[in-house]
Amino acid sequence: MGGRESLYIGVSRPDLFGYIGAACPAPGVTPGVDMFMNHPGSMTESEFRISGPDYPYVLMIAGGTNDAVVGTFPEQYHNILTTNQTDHIWLSIPGGGHDGSCVVPLMYNFIKSVFKA
Repeated sequence: MGGRESLYIGVSRPDLFGYIGAACPAPGVTPGVDMFMNHPGSMTESEFRISGPDYPYVLMIAGGTNDAVVGTFPEQYHNILTTNQTDHIWLSIPGGGHDGSCVVPLMYNFIKSVFKA
C-alpha cells in the first residue's frame, strides 16, 4: 500500500512534500472497482490534482503491464492526472509485475530526478 499512500498524501499535501514517487499504487485514491471490492476512494477524480503555488518538483508513478495485484490502477491514476492537467511522469513497465521489476525503474528515475545537477 506504500505507492497508494505516497500518492494520496503527496497530492493531498503538496505544501509539505516536494517529491512524490508511487510504485504500483493500489486502488483507493479515487473511486474504482477491482476483483476484491468496490473502493469508494479518498477523493473524487476531479479532486485528484495539484494546482496552485505548492507544486511538487517531481510527481512520478510507475506501473507494470503484468501486475496481477493492482491491475491497471497505476495507469488509471496517470490518466486522471493527465485529464486534470497535473504535470507528472508516467513510467509504464512492459511485462512488469507488482515487484522489483517496477520498483527498481521507479527508484532509478525518481532518484535521478531528485538529485539532478
